[in-house]
Amino acid sequence: MILRLSLDPLGLHLPLEETALNPPLYLRFDSRRATDSCTIEMNHATRKALEAHQRVRGTTMYDFERQLQDFVQVHARPHLSEHLAGYLLGLHREDRPLPTGPLPTPERLTRTLQAYERAFLPEFRLMEQARHRRPATLPPAFAASTETLADIALAGIQRRDRETVVARYAEQDVLEQRYNLMLQTVVAVGLWRGERVVYHFDADLHGALEDTALPDDLPMDALWALPQSALYIDLPEGSVPPVPGLPLCGAYLWLGEQGADEAPALHFVLDGGSPSHLLPLRMPLKATLGETLSALEPPDTPDGQDAARLARSIVRGMCVPVLKLLLYLQTSAPDVQVRAAPAGSRRPRGAAALVHLDVGQRLGAAIRTGLDEQAQAAAWQQQHPDVQVPPRPPARWTVEAGTGLPVWTPPIAAAVHFDPAPDSWRRHPVPAARSAVRLPRPSRQAAATAREALQLGWPGPAGR
Repeated sequence: MILRLSLDPLGLHLPLEETALNPPLYLRFDSRRATDSCTIEMNHATRKALEAHQRVRGTTMYDFERQLQDFVQVHARPHLSEHLAGYLLGLHREDRPLPTGPLPTPERLTRTLQAYERAFLPEFRLMEQARHRRPATLPPAFAASTETLADIALAGIQRRDRETVVARYAEQDVLEQRYNLMLQTVVAVGLWRGERVVYHFDADLHGALEDTALPDDLPMDALWALPQSALYIDLPEGSVPPVPGLPLCGAYLWLGEQGADEAPALHFVLDGGSPSHLLPLRMPLKATLGETLSALEPPDTPDGQDAARLARSIVRGMCVPVLKLLLYLQTSAPDVQVRAAPAGSRRPRGAAALVHLDVGQRLGAAIRTGLDEQAQAAAWQQQHPDVQVPPRPPARWTVEAGTGLPVWTPPIAAAVHFDPAPDSWRRHPVPAARSAVRLPRPSRQAAATAREALQLGWPGPAGR
């Protein structure tokens, strides 16, 4: 991503001609480095003119960088997501190596937890105490007051980087802006450290959830029934596409309480594959999902505000796919099973002691069975075009927003209605939702056609 800036707003008034192929000054956000690379690049003519301008003014390149930071802080920060503006606040470091590839989830999470424990172990212990002292007025999903957690994390960041704070960031407001992103990341890892729960979604179930359309009237207070105060969702490769070149492997999630007069926010910290590649985002929660997503839309202004449109689309594109997975975990009967340890393996201890939960093993098997039966029926239909078979109801997911929590209707009746269910499904049936999907009753003509098709060898509906 490239953010082009004009030199005139900085008050320099240099005699330069800006062209599309050779801009005088631009900021390059390297997607391969995710949150750790923002470089100020300028062409040769710009650098020479800037050096001459600094000799006349008696300034240095450091003053120019500070002036540029102030400009972006005032003009670009309201239109860019927080992680982009954080590049100019000193969070990027060129000595951090790029991840060569996504590590296995247990090893990746263990490395991240060990790295943050080395730097913030006292603060993590204070967060654990604050989590147990959660005010009774907060919903169960909230671990503790966000202000308390933020104060703990900010104190740890100041302790860890005190020399940098004293040297360059003496003002308190600049200090809070400088460490805003690191603060969110420390709080997310610290809260997750108390639970250490990792959810692994079945690939077919994930695909079905990804294709699900969420209604705009879905109440956002449903998120107050999170199974844990902080959790980690392992994302399949390619499920969050807005950041090309970065292997987004998962997401830390936790609910933040913003105060009595403000709505809570759902915090996302996307895992880029290493402890130094964590991308924090925030979704302020309104009354309904439609209002929440509308708040992420850029304002319609005459000047276009391309940066705002890009930043809002990035945040929305990252948060909505994870939000669908999170909503499934709060259904009346989610298909969640504890992953069994391999035979003969030792029980992990310390930072490696994680709780792995498999989501959608039985549902995924049922969906795969339905897809296989659909393929067989389609192949048989091509061989017998003169015989009409009863139509299959499509596999679909629906969301019901009522007075209580939303109920996600499983696609069992739609996807496995005409298909033989696997043995594991017969042994462990999922309880029916409060309002199941109603399928159209076949007419007498359709039933007669089905009997004729069965006599000719049609592979469904088996066992009915």
